[in-house]
This record gives sequence, C-alpha cells and structure tokens, in this order.
Amino acid sequence: MKRRLDLTAKEQVHSLVEEMSEDQAEELLEELHYLSAAVDDEPLTEEDIASIDRGVQDIRAGRVISP
Repeated sequence: MKRRLDLTAKEQVHSLVEEMSEDQAEELLEELHYLSAAVDDEPLTEEDIASIDRGVQDIRAGRVISP
C-alpha cells in the first residue's frame, strides 16, 4: 500500500488494519501489546525487584510450571 501523505499516522494505521484478515489483526494486536509493555519507563519498585528475585530463585530451584 502506498503511503498517503494526506493522512495522519493513526489514520494510515487504521486504514492498513481495515485491509487485514482477522488472523493478521490478532497477530498485530499481540505485537502492539508487547510494544506498549516494552515502553514502560517507570523504575522498578522494591516490590518488583523482590518478585523478580523470587522468580529467579524458583527457576534455579526447578520450581517452574510448564504450559
């Protein structure tokens, strides 16, 4: 699809999404959720760090649940 300079970026995205199949839209949605989570620029709290440490300890001890 050729870029339309008369549309905003959001309008262009909307137009592209409208042309996608449902499967393509679902994949894009997953990617957008990932990207929006990756942008989290808040510093980790002490509680976050403790939770991560507990998770790492569980993994090292073999206490994991596989899907």
